[in-house]
Amino acid sequence: MKHKNTLKEIPLRRKKILQAWQTYAKKDEFAEMTREEFAVATEASLSKRQELEAALVIVQGLIQERELADATTRELISRVVNAVRGDSRHGMDSAMYRAMGYVTRSERASGLKRKAGKKPKG
Repeated sequence: MKHKNTLKEIPLRRKKILQAWQTYAKKDEFAEMTREEFAVATEASLSKRQELEAALVIVQGLIQERELADATTRELISRVVNAVRGDSRHGMDSAMYRAMGYVTRSERASGLKRKAGKKPKG
């Protein structure tokens, strides 16, 4: 059987090794370790996986909370921008509107687009 050293494979291999050691060579030492010493020395691999799983649950929760907060922020941004656009002291052609990242009315193109290089058919 060919073994892989993938992340998913390591805990399974550890378990198989511990089971085989228990079954066939309970009192023997390998690599200058008893079975129990090997189990303790490799426990960090499992505990770090558990810590990572717990952290991923927290991350997923934080992502959901961020998405909800972003939805609120988008709504408030829209309300503020629309209020600036409709304000008589500022409006769509003001420096404030431009500084907020929007294109002012005077900067907008007419919308007419002519494609260069195209010849009429005929």
